[in-house]
Amino acid sequence: MVANLRAGNIDGFLGPDPFNQRAVYDEVGLHPHPLQGSVDGHPCCAFGVSDAFIKENPNTFAALYRAVLTSAAMAREARNRPLIAEVISPPNYLNQPVTVVEQVLTGKFADGLGNVKNVPDRADFDPFPWQSMAVWILTQMKRWGYIRATSITGRSPRRYSSLPTRGSTWPSWR
Repeated sequence: MVANLRAGNIDGFLGPDPFNQRAVYDEVGLHPHPLQGSVDGHPCCAFGVSDAFIKENPNTFAALYRAVLTSAAMAREARNRPLIAEVISPPNYLNQPVTVVEQVLTGKFADGLGNVKNVPDRADFDPFPWQSMAVWILTQMKRWGYIRATSITGRSPRRYSSLPTRGSTWPSWR
């Protein structure tokens, strides 16, 4: 995306961090308003597997799930974000300058207009999805024609969202 922006093949893009911040870093784009401000708590990434995978690999799934939860808990702590940026920046992961990834994770970044913004909650790592966000995503998918209304009528949003454990209920506080 950034290379095409630099080459003039595209005029802009909507993409995930750290790539939009990389456009600012390379001085070929602007990033004046991170999506975080548009949809508070929007989900960016997800860990999902099929029921078949869980049934065929219960121990592997449990280990992966614990790793994701442990990592998300560590990443939620602001003090850990510079270290995480250093670990995930090399070519075998994101292949981005540490500075770019650190700006995304810490929320202190240049916007390309000469300003330095401080948005500490620009990125968050909440390990469990919210039912309210699942409902919002479903309404948007229906709105833009990605799913038929009949495909969700009468079904719980839980059917379309990851649950912490089988048969568990969603937190009532959100």
